[in-house]
Amino acid sequence: MIKYIENELTQHVPLDYSNADEKTIALFARDIYLEGNEQAELLFFFNGGPGLSCVRDWRNSAWILEALKKYRVILL
Repeated sequence: MIKYIENELTQHVPLDYSNADEKTIALFARDIYLEGNEQAELLFFFNGGPGLSCVRDWRNSAWILEALKKYRVILL
């Protein structure tokens, strides 16, 4: 059976880098890879956007499952 490893990552960054002490926003990423394939090349997918949905249930996404055969996928 194929085992996928999934890590959820959150990084808080300044909303305005010219005034980094003010408000921050949280950036979320999901790191997915096949067990034993931690050193695979990274494939970044900039997920969603204004007016667009993002991949939440990646296990039903054929392109992600195919990409995981070769890459470690980072969904941003």
